[in-house]
Formats: sequence, structure tokens, C-alpha cells
Amino acid sequence: HMMLSIIFFWYFCIFFSVVGFGMDPDLQMNIITELDLVNTTLGVTQVSGLHNTSKAFLFQDTEREIHAAPHVSEKLIQLFRNKSEFTFLATVQQKPSTSGVILSIRELEHRIYERVIDPPETNLPPGSNLWLGQRNQKHGLFKGIIQEGKIIFMPNAYITQCPNLNRTCPTCSDFLSLVQGIMDLQELLAKMTAKLNYAETRLSQLENCHCEKTCQVSGLLYRDQDSWVDGDHCRNCTCKSGAVECRRMSCPPLNCSPDSLPVHIAGQCCKVCRPKCIYGGKVLAEGQRILTKSCRECRSGVLVKITEACPPLNCSEKDHILPENQCCSVCRGHNFCAEGPKCGENSECKNWNTKATCECKNGYISVQGDSAYCEDIDECAAKMHYCHANTVCVNLPGLYRCDCVPGYIRVDDFSCTEHDECGSGQHNCDENAICTNTVQGHSCTCKPGYVGNGTICRGRLAAERARHELLPCLGSWCSYVRPFVSFWWLSKARVPLLYQLVKALCIREEKCFESIVWVEGKRCEHE
Repeated sequence: HMMLSIIFFWYFCIFFSVVGFGMDPDLQMNIITELDLVNTTLGVTQVSGLHNTSKAFLFQDTEREIHAAPHVSEKLIQLFRNKSEFTFLATVQQKPSTSGVILSIRELEHRIYERVIDPPETNLPPGSNLWLGQRNQKHGLFKGIIQEGKIIFMPNAYITQCPNLNRTCPTCSDFLSLVQGIMDLQELLAKMTAKLNYAETRLSQLENCHCEKTCQVSGLLYRDQDSWVDGDHCRNCTCKSGAVECRRMSCPPLNCSPDSLPVHIAGQCCKVCRPKCIYGGKVLAEGQRILTKSCRECRSGVLVKITEACPPLNCSEKDHILPENQCCSVCRGHNFCAEGPKCGENSECKNWNTKATCECKNGYISVQGDSAYCEDIDECAAKMHYCHANTVCVNLPGLYRCDCVPGYIRVDDFSCTEHDECGSGQHNCDENAICTNTVQGHSCTCKPGYVGNGTICRGRLAAERARHELLPCLGSWCSYVRPFVSFWWLSKARVPLLYQLVKALCIREEKCFESIVWVEGKRCEHE
């Protein structure tokens, strides 16, 4: 009978892959060696194998029990534990028209390995046994030759039979991981699609819903289009689509009668007309006081005696100051603004020696001569700006801005030029200089750490070297140029040029070049 030779590479793969291709001996088990088949005679005979790299055995009798000793089974259980992938390698020549089990791992009569698509269980229970060439004691007896039976607990273990193979192929676990990854992505995509559809539905509902935007100011909630007075800054404010818009309160002009004066009333932003008082030729407005034999205050056109005592002062008597229209002194440096007039949004309170007044901020002018209320000055319309040619004046609250007309670039805050000589490279500035566009062209300024006129810039170290090394040359070898040394060193910006001149003028002999460049209108010549 012709024997049919079949080489099996059996891969038992589970889901997760393991990275690494080194063959660690501790991760291998040679089943034939562990079962000690060399010393087994019943039903097993050592024969010549299909290759000469390992021993081969012929399994033929039906009365045999080839299983591992308990300590070998325990070793196998430990190797299997928590492994994500393993490989069984064997070279097999099976007898024709026979069937049998090559490798079996059993726990009592409970079968833990099945040839199904589900992965095998690698966490084996204690007491499991290992059989070679049969399923158990009486079933699945294999007839044929088994050579080099190994279990290797790592992926791509087949390379142990092909040591010269320079590449590895994907394992079952790799493919399963890829498939599982795609399934996970599909699941995430489905969830994301569902959430996006739900979000679009919600957005459509919200777009059709009228949502009123409110404004919250100082703990108070205002509905859309609600208006209120900001008493702290004397402004009229309105809630518009969730944003607060405030404008300076416009006070009506006061045409007070001859016997009244405009005054500030506590809790009100605009002045009101109140009766005035006259005492000894001095005119007093509502709330003002005068000190005669006693303190009197103007109230509704009548001077009323004030009997309250003045508070004690925490300063020396020489620092006592009597404020205007008051009866009680205060200490020098008193903050009158803390208790003085209420200034508008564009006005600020200023302390003086004996009183406080409201003054308009820069860029604002008083309304109706009252600096407590100020409005913006349109510098552009009033021709009060410094915008030069090629610019457009733009008025802003409290200030203005000069914008360049189209096609021009900015030189400074007030000027623009048509040509960008610095940006286009049309300048003669040194590489260590800063180029700045000007209306006439450009200017060059040496960077920090460099000296020169901008066209030539050298580091300060080079300038110091010129000073210490080359000036003696001027004093010793070119005495004719000596009178000009002090003049040149008056300006450090001329150090680079001086350095070039000295190199040309001075040589290590008491003479000068005949064709030297001119220095301050004179030329260095032989003496």
C-alpha cells in the first residue's frame, strides 16, 4: 500500500493577536520528548521520518495508551493559561483509509476541543490530560507516523520549521482582529448616525420654536426689548436679543428761573431746578452750606440752621481744610469724589483741594456746558485729526483712526505710503538692521546689539575690537589722521566706517597709502 504523506500546519487561533516572532524555548513543548516515546514499546515504534531533523514514531497497534504524566499535563495547563494564540506543529504520514486523533486534551470524559469555528478554551481546568495519537484510552487511535509534535504558545510559530524564511504571514488572530475591528467601527458608525439624525430632528424643532433671549444685569433678569436706567453710569439701557445696549442719558436743557439754580439730586442723573439762597451777596444752591456764627444750609430757598456736630478728624490742625460750601473741615487729601457729584458715563470725577468736579474724558466734550454729561467729539468732521495724505479718518468713541486708502500700506498711525520698499527688498539696509517704510521712502535702524548707520551695522564686539586694536594704529603710524580720531568716536554709529578706514590707512610701517580715501576732506599722505 502506498503511504500518503501529508504535512499539517495546524493553527488554533483565537481573537486577540500576540506581537513577536522570537522562539522562546520556555514557550514551547515537544510532545514526543515529554511523553518519552523512545522508551515506549506498546503500540509505538521508532522509524525513519520524513526528514532527519527530529525523531519519528509509527503508531500501529490498537492496544496502546500514549498520554502524559500528571506533571507534564500540569506544565501544559500553565502554558495554555491566558495565552491568546498557540500553534501545534507536526509532520504526519497517515495510513490510507484510516482515521484517528493526532492530539487530544481531555478532562475526564468532557471534551474541551472540537473542530468547530469557535476558538478552543485555553484556560484548562486542573486534572486535564494530554494524549498523543488517540482521543482517549480506547477511541480515535491514529495509525501512521508522527514526527516533531510541538505546541508553541505564540503566533507565527511555523517559522520554527522554516528557519530561513524571512517573512511572516498574518495569523488567524490577525484576521479575526481585523474583522472585529471593522464590526466595532460599523457599530460606532451606526450609533453616530442615529445620534446625528436625532440631533438634526432636535435642531429642526428648535428652529421652528420662538426662543426669547433675555439679559441678566446685576442679578436682575430683563426680557427682550425691556429698557431700564443704569443709575450708576446715567445710561438708558435696552435688552436686544440677549445683548445689552446702553446709551448716554440725554438730559433736557434746563431753563431755570432767576431765583433758582440747576442742582444734582440724590438718586437722579439729570439736574433739576431748585430755589437758590443769598446770604451777604453770596449765592448758594440747594444743599450748599455756609458758616457764619452757626452752620446754615440752603433748603428750598431758605437757610436752615444745622445743629449737628462736626466729626473728629484724625490729622493735625495744620492739615485741616474747609471744603467749599461746607461747614465742617476735613483732612488734607480728602476724597471728595466718594461723596461728591455723580458724573456721567463719559465723564470722570476729579479731586481738588477743597472740592470735586466732573471732567470730560479725552475725546469728549461737555453737553450744555455741564461736564457731568459729555458727548463724543467727531475729530474727523471737526478737522481735529492728524491723518495725512493717502489716509481716511474714521471716528471712534473718544478717539479716531487713520485708515490707509486701498493700494497703500501703513507707515505709522497717521501716514501711509504707496510703495513697500522694505517688504519688496528695494532698500539698502544692512542685514542686521530694521527697515521701516516712510512717506519719502524708508529708513534703516541697526538692531539691538549692533551699531552703525543702518546701512552698515556691526556687532558691539567688533566695534570694541576696532577701538582697542586699530586706534593705536592711528596714533602711532598715521599721525596725520590723529586729530580726527576724537571726532570719529563722538558717534558710535560711525564705528564700522572707521574700522574700514583704519584698515585701509594703517600698515605696520610708518607710512600711509598714497591712494587712500578722503577722511573729513583730507587725505593721509607721507610725512
